[in-house]
Amino acid sequence: MSTVKLRYISSDLDRHGNRRWYVRKKGMRKIRLEGIPGSERFAECYHAALKGIRLAGSAPIKKESAKPGSFRWLVEEYYSAAAFMTMEESSRRVRKQILDKLCGTPWDSETIIGDLPFKKLKRRHVREIRDMKAADTPEAANSILKAVRQVLAFAVEDEHIEHSPAGDVDYIPSKSGGHHTWTVEEIQQYEQRHPVGTMARLALSLLAFLGPRRSDVIRLGEPMVRVKDDRRFIKFIPFKGRNKQDRIELELPILPELDAIIAATPRIRPKDGKAVSLTYLQTEFGLAFSAAGFGNKMRDWCDQAGLPHCSAHGLRKAGATIAAENGASTHDLMAIFGWKTLKEAARYTERVRKHLLAAKNMHKLVPEQKESKSVPPFSGTSRTVRKTAKKT
Repeated sequence: MSTVKLRYISSDLDRHGNRRWYVRKKGMRKIRLEGIPGSERFAECYHAALKGIRLAGSAPIKKESAKPGSFRWLVEEYYSAAAFMTMEESSRRVRKQILDKLCGTPWDSETIIGDLPFKKLKRRHVREIRDMKAADTPEAANSILKAVRQVLAFAVEDEHIEHSPAGDVDYIPSKSGGHHTWTVEEIQQYEQRHPVGTMARLALSLLAFLGPRRSDVIRLGEPMVRVKDDRRFIKFIPFKGRNKQDRIELELPILPELDAIIAATPRIRPKDGKAVSLTYLQTEFGLAFSAAGFGNKMRDWCDQAGLPHCSAHGLRKAGATIAAENGASTHDLMAIFGWKTLKEAARYTERVRKHLLAAKNMHKLVPEQKESKSVPPFSGTSRTVRKTAKKT
């Protein structure tokens, strides 16, 4: 920690371990200072704070161009690369937030990470960057590592460096199993609270019987339905990965149970004369949901059913589990849920396989009982006991 010998200065650490500086003058509100101690910006904010003026907002920080060869410079180059530009818009936004914040994080008392020369980064440096978040959550630390890996992989591809020091740094094992997987009892509890005919029940049925992501279920509607041999199928391209060359197209049969619930759910017509949405799921105003809006609404429906730990994505996991328990293979799950690799589907089939094997072979833990009296039931019987029994 650097020593700052200025009047009215105090500091603390945020939950990420970053140090924050303040001016606390009697009779005035506490004002947070921007910049690194010793920098021009820090001095400017300090003198303004002595007068009770907070410069943030009224005098925003002037963004300076990154120094060539710095990690910040490499990050800005990465932002214009195809590896970044071809990502989904939401993924780009999250990745940029992580990297921008990382570049502004102090490395020591005088340097921020964005000023580090990326060509001199070693494996231990990347590990230290990862571990800055490890005390918070492993997931947050791994998100930073993933972002740094992508930036340094771009540096290799663009021939700035020959080898990425991040490729040899492992992710931190996470104890989190992700979203809670619904049980059959929890599904029944939700159904008791939300009967057939409600939008809440239709949402559950679409998620459970088709297994779509949240970004897909809000787009499903009658225009996507195709009829083959008197059977109804719904055909769509998953929103995630829709812009990639190897994108997939799903064509899933609408089960009779789901078809009956769709037919029993009344359509909501907008009161202001707008056209009725073509999607199955509608807001209370008769419009289509946004992904975030549906997530919030599903949260309300689960809370009303007394299931605060359940979510929309947990139903997708429940569907995969039930299908695996009913004998679906790894490739079957890939076809249903749109997974491109065996790894994701194998999570469910392997888990069920181990469960069935354990149930089938648990009886083997019991010592084998034989009718021959010459063989004792347990090998631990002492010779003395056997001799006494023989004499008797």
